[in-house]
Amino acid sequence: MNASETKIIRVLIVDDHPMVREGLGSMLATATEMEVVGEAGTGAEAIAQAEALHPDVVLLDLQLPDVDGLIVLKQIKTVAPDAHILIVTMHDNAAYMTQAMVGGAAGYVLKGIRREELLAAIHTVCAADTVPTPILLGRRQQQMRHLGGPDCTCPADLSPVELDLLQLLAQGLSNKEISVRMHCSLGTVKKYLQRLFDKLHVSDRTRAVVAGIRCGLIVY
Repeated sequence: MNASETKIIRVLIVDDHPMVREGLGSMLATATEMEVVGEAGTGAEAIAQAEALHPDVVLLDLQLPDVDGLIVLKQIKTVAPDAHILIVTMHDNAAYMTQAMVGGAAGYVLKGIRREELLAAIHTVCAADTVPTPILLGRRQQQMRHLGGPDCTCPADLSPVELDLLQLLAQGLSNKEISVRMHCSLGTVKKYLQRLFDKLHVSDRTRAVVAGIRCGLIVY
């Protein structure tokens, strides 16, 4: 495919702060393969524009003045099911990220990322047409992290304790908080975590949560 045949990625920007929308728009303005087709400052505007414009990508802030961002996320997936939604937020929080992924977000990026990182994130979610590839990218990450992958398998032998542990991870609880909830020592929590990671074939808590989402093991 030559340059003239390259598909233009149509982007809708949703944020209640005009300066943020302007900043994101400026970051995309020089990308010849992308076009900002609309902006919205409220949840109602975002849903209406998504339905009218059918963008390829929606950059969505979850902190909106009129409607909870997670509700907006689900509504956009209803009116524009082919849209890839990238959450753009200040919240580096596992529980928040999990709720967004459960709601249908393709990725979760933190405000303050560099232009090239944002463009890479947009390209990544657009390329993941058949298998969702949730990504997390933020100030503390030097490279994009793909959370899980097409080869993610769903183990059939998770114990009730491990299923409970996975749910607590999705809620963003620390090891200490988990030990209180599960009535066990910190050492036992660490052993349970390692066993869970081994069964899910992941290396950390975030990937465990995303694997749980993919496998339908996390309930909200």
